[in-house]
Amino acid sequence: MRFQLLLRGLGRYLSDWKNLLAHGLVGVALVTIPLVLPLPPAGRILVFVLIVALNLLRMKIEKRMAAKKAAALEAETADA
Repeated sequence: MRFQLLLRGLGRYLSDWKNLLAHGLVGVALVTIPLVLPLPPAGRILVFVLIVALNLLRMKIEKRMAAKKAAALEAETADA
């Protein structure tokens, strides 16, 4: 059951175009930066984990904002 939840969350995460764009840009940066500035593997992993964490935070904030907007719209239509 937890595995299905994990897979569903991963699917939602990867279906967001902003996440795909961020990971694509980070991937290109992680390939090109070592040519100019050597970055240890631990640094690359840390950057990747930070990008994932920031994207999850952004998704959570967007979800809250959408819920608030929907609640306000619903309240507005109920008053009319």
